[in-house]
Amino acid sequence: MDIFIDPLFCEHYYREFPVVLMDIGASGGLSQAWRRAQRYLRVIGFEPDQRAFANLARSADPQLEYWNTGLYREKAVLDFYLTRKQEVSSLFKPHREFLDEFPERERFDIVETTRIQFDTLDNQLQQHRVSDVDFIKVDTQGSELAVLEGSRGILASSVFGLEVEVEFAPMYQGQPLFSNLDSFVRQLGFQLFDLKCGYWKRDAGKSYGGARGQLIFADALYFRSPQSFGEILKRIDEGSRRKSKLLRAVSVCILYGYLDYALELFDRLGHDFSGQEIDLFRKKIKRETQLWARLPYFPGRGKISALLYALHRMVRPIYKGWAVIERELGNF
Repeated sequence: MDIFIDPLFCEHYYREFPVVLMDIGASGGLSQAWRRAQRYLRVIGFEPDQRAFANLARSADPQLEYWNTGLYREKAVLDFYLTRKQEVSSLFKPHREFLDEFPERERFDIVETTRIQFDTLDNQLQQHRVSDVDFIKVDTQGSELAVLEGSRGILASSVFGLEVEVEFAPMYQGQPLFSNLDSFVRQLGFQLFDLKCGYWKRDAGKSYGGARGQLIFADALYFRSPQSFGEILKRIDEGSRRKSKLLRAVSVCILYGYLDYALELFDRLGHDFSGQEIDLFRKKIKRETQLWARLPYFPGRGKISALLYALHRMVRPIYKGWAVIERELGNF
């Protein structure tokens, strides 16, 4: 399904008010999933590692804007540990005692320590006069909670969804873990929708037993609850902006495959829309009935499903004892 629903909505809403994504820890560029939204998307990426920023800055796409700025819970100059593999560089030192149990531990070798000026996302957005953000994606190798703590203002006033890398085991010294971050964002009105999990097997036995090792990290997907998002919409006085804000949240739901939640949000909060717009939206959503919902139940369906899943587990790719669920984050 087109995440922008129909040309009618594009003409009246998305063209003037595109989806705004904050990509924090933008090394590697825009993710594959978010490329589906590029037609009406503004991306502001943050990357403190000069090596990664140099590559990102070469982008000629006017929709993609990158700032060579580190984000934290407060304005401060902090040590930043550059590692052999740049994607695992962090504000925190690698936890060698833990990491040394797993393959390719040399990725986390510190090659340089540099001092970097960090700021809060709220300060940066205020300086650049950005006041409306729809989605925040954070992958900062252990400092994700500190980044979100420095984003309280925009989280409370504007943001509908989050995609955050979370850790269940201490990859870095002193880093917060999933439970700390989950508690923080739930207090702000966000609900956990999905986890894309990564598992590591110990180096000593990486070829033995099942494919999965210990659950180490995940990409966590959060959407704001209808009640909480309704409070944000109430604070928007202009009708076209209020409708656009709801449509952008709906587009995020569609992007991640949650058409049920898109429909619920529109039904509960879309009273500003005309009857024609409401009918059009519902028709577009209801056309997307999936095969699993159309197939009738029959004896043996569960056994076929179990057999196919067992085959999937046998052939899915494993690299040096690491296993990641091979799918996009979301309901696909």
